[in-house]
Amino acid sequence: MKCSYCGFTYDDEQVCPICGTPAAQAEQPAPFTPQPAPTVQSAVPASSPEPAVKNKKKPAPAKKGKGLKIATFCVLSVIAAALVANVAIQAFSLSAELKHYRKSAEIMDKEKELYDKSFSLVESKPDIDSDYDGSYSGENSFSEKSDNKVHKVGESYDFGSGMITLKSVRVSQKTSNFDSAKQQVAFLVEVTNNTNSSQQYEIPSLTLGEKTDTEAFAFAEFNNSGDDVAYSLAPGESCSAVFCYNLPTENQTLNVTVSTEIQSGNCRVETVYSLETKDIK
Repeated sequence: MKCSYCGFTYDDEQVCPICGTPAAQAEQPAPFTPQPAPTVQSAVPASSPEPAVKNKKKPAPAKKGKGLKIATFCVLSVIAAALVANVAIQAFSLSAELKHYRKSAEIMDKEKELYDKSFSLVESKPDIDSDYDGSYSGENSFSEKSDNKVHKVGESYDFGSGMITLKSVRVSQKTSNFDSAKQQVAFLVEVTNNTNSSQQYEIPSLTLGEKTDTEAFAFAEFNNSGDDVAYSLAPGESCSAVFCYNLPTENQTLNVTVSTEIQSGNCRVETVYSLETKDIK
């Protein structure tokens, strides 16, 4: 069948497949009426872009790096918060430590103040004897007594509560163990209770001067029993001590101080002897 409008030959179709003109009826041919040419719509390629719509704005593309900036900001915020918290903790800890030190210092100051007050009270408080008569005589008071004389060997110093004597000075060893130019000399000191009642004394002592004692002293022996430095003597009893020195054989003058202490009276007594080493036999 041939289209009456465009002349396209086609099979038995109701309309022309090209222009859409209806097929003519065989029984009643229709008079020819020219038709306006239809607009042929060309096939739109699949790859053709969609036509732009008037006044339609395309969405703005996302700014590159925006998500990274947000993530970085979040991380930095967390770190900053952690640092602030750490600083706060350290500040709190330091504050607590300073408070502790201040408290310790306050306690120490108070203890020192109490100690000073206690020491002051002890220092100012008198130790009153049982026979207190209005005058102070403390137990810790200590007196010294001397006859202010220079004696010869064998003479005694009677101090009222006893008697002390440098009984003898003799050569106990002709040659010192350490130096052949020296000899060992023994000094015998005796304390005697010449009273009518028992007396308590400290063991007697002897000195030739600080320098000689340091350089020449050898040893000392006492006849009191036990390790006590004090001993008790009945009336008429005596106690003695021997002091040995390594002294030069050449002649020299010796000033010897002998002493003891009366325990009952808190009194130290002493006297002085003078001799020449050439007289020592």
